Amino acid sequence: MKKINTYNVLQFDDSERYRKQMIKSVSRNIRNIRQKKNWTQEQLAEAVGTSGKYISEIERGLKIPGSSILIALSQALGSPVCELVHANYCPYTKNKYLKKIRELFTGRQDNEQQKATRVIQLLFFE
Repeated sequence: MKKINTYNVLQFDDSERYRKQMIKSVSRNIRNIRQKKNWTQEQLAEAVGTSGKYISEIERGLKIPGSSILIALSQALGSPVCELVHANYCPYTKNKYLKKIRELFTGRQDNEQQKATRVIQLLFFE
C-alpha cells in the first residue's frame, strides 16, 4: 500500500486558503479605497481604462487583477500597490510620515516629484 504524504496535502490546503484570503483582501481594499474617494465603479473603470463590469468582478472577488491592472488601479486611486494588496502590512499606510509624503507627491508632475526627491536626498544623504 502506497503511503500518502499528508504534508503536501496540508501545504496545498494552506496555499489555497491563503489564495482565497488574498483575493478577498484585494477585493475589499480596492472597494474601500474607491468608496473613500466617493467614486463609482464606473468612475474608477474610466480612470483605469477598463469596464465597470470588470471593476465589479474584481471587488466581488470573481476576477483577480493582473499586475498591469493593479498598477493602473494604484495610480487611479492614489494608493500604493501594497495598500491594495495587503493594507495591514503596507509601510506607506503604517508610517504616518511616509503616508504624508505619498499624499504630497500624489497628483504632482514627474519633474516636481524629481525635485522633491532631490531635496530629500540632500537633507538626509549628502
